[in-house]
Amino acid sequence: MDLKIPEDVMEMLEKPETYKMVGSLDSSDDAPESINLDSVNTVKIVGEGTIAFPCSNEKRKFILDNLKKFPRLSLAVFEPAMVGFQLKGRLVQIEHKGDLVDSFKDLCNGPKPFAVILMKVTEIYALTMAVAGEKVL
Repeated sequence: MDLKIPEDVMEMLEKPETYKMVGSLDSSDDAPESINLDSVNTVKIVGEGTIAFPCSNEKRKFILDNLKKFPRLSLAVFEPAMVGFQLKGRLVQIEHKGDLVDSFKDLCNGPKPFAVILMKVTEIYALTMAVAGEKVL
């Protein structure tokens, strides 16, 4: 059964002014089992419990390789008042071309995405200071 993302979380994800960061694992010769964080400028809800976001920074291409090896990831979304959520899940797929990638190219003001990451959300936690770490779903 797919997790249904609550309305308040979906609204926050789709707001352009919220801050979004994706976290993934890395395992390379330089940094075995380190954690990467990367900013995300746009998120779309693409299905029940599935979100998509672009990968636009060519210097951070290695994150795509890391996701293939370690398909678990996390997306933090929060407003400037430090109200937010952490969505944990797994990689569904990485798209390099097609309608979804094109739709993100139209939305992004800065560098155009060269890939789109699709993530199946499995857990949601609060990031708001008073209740940070509390499981929402």
